[in-house]
Amino acid sequence: MGTLPHTAFAPGTAPLEWRAPGMALGKLMGVVEPAAPGAYRATLGRAVQAHLTERASDLSRWPRVTWTVDGARVQAAVLHFAGAWLALTDELSDAYLTTVGVGLSPGDLIFRKTYGEGYGVDFSAPLTIAQLHRLPVEQMPQPTRPHPDLRRLAKIGQNANQRTKG
Repeated sequence: MGTLPHTAFAPGTAPLEWRAPGMALGKLMGVVEPAAPGAYRATLGRAVQAHLTERASDLSRWPRVTWTVDGARVQAAVLHFAGAWLALTDELSDAYLTTVGVGLSPGDLIFRKTYGEGYGVDFSAPLTIAQLHRLPVEQMPQPTRPHPDLRRLAKIGQNANQRTKG
């Protein structure tokens, strides 16, 4: 999950571009890619990236769910892919809220602002690289086998590579 301030984006850019702050699409891709590298991983990566780019280009067609953010009901757009999902709301006044999930529904989630004082942290203070390296690393488990959606995209990518070589 992450918040992405509206001010972090230049006019005409969106949080679902590959080089956008927060890398929402990259986080989804990181969750669905198998942990063990395969012979076709590079081809698969390009095919998945192309597929997600195409799907992200029309956020208006994504199904909607309702979230509660600090007591207010908002709509979030959801992209389902390879057993996971990426959801985003642009209905907050100062930031986009994005989250990626596996194994639970993206609907009816409840988000609250968290203030660092209760945790002994000053959220307004900048973080150093050394501090980030000392943080515990927690990440979602990655699949050990490609999801059927990924296998289908890998075949499409392999066929495209064969056509360009032949």
